Amino acid sequence: MELKEKLAELRSRSGLSQQDVAEALEVSRQAVSRWETGAAVPGRDSLLALSRLFGVSVEELVSPAELAAPPAEKPGKTEEGGELPEPEADSRRPGEGSRRRKAAIGIAAAGALLLLVLLCVGVWLGREEEDEDYIPIEDMPVEKVELPKEDSLKLYLE
Repeated sequence: MELKEKLAELRSRSGLSQQDVAEALEVSRQAVSRWETGAAVPGRDSLLALSRLFGVSVEELVSPAELAAPPAEKPGKTEEGGELPEPEADSRRPGEGSRRRKAAIGIAAAGALLLLVLLCVGVWLGREEEDEDYIPIEDMPVEKVELPKEDSLKLYLE
């Protein structure tokens, strides 16, 4: 059984729509549709989130083996009618890793922008020091230049 078939079957077993899965994973409904049709494959973070959402391992999702049959009993009940202990809740929700990654990228971008601003200010302040050697054109020494006489200019023009 291929991944696309497993995703569609697990979603239908869970009674979820593509939109429900998309919202849980913080992806578009079109992305879920592409996964189920085989037009695309979910990334690592999405595979982890899908495995948590459907209660299966990533290995079970990506291996070519068939999915295990769904349990006949409601989860949380034993055959004798006693309560099973609740499984430990995962502290991370689906999609939380991508939010952390986006936050880290945002912080890195802000840091890079701050460094760029500081660099520009440093260059600007450095230019101010170099401008001490600047001499306005009015203050520059002028040398007299002797112009050629009119007769010699006529020779050049002819």
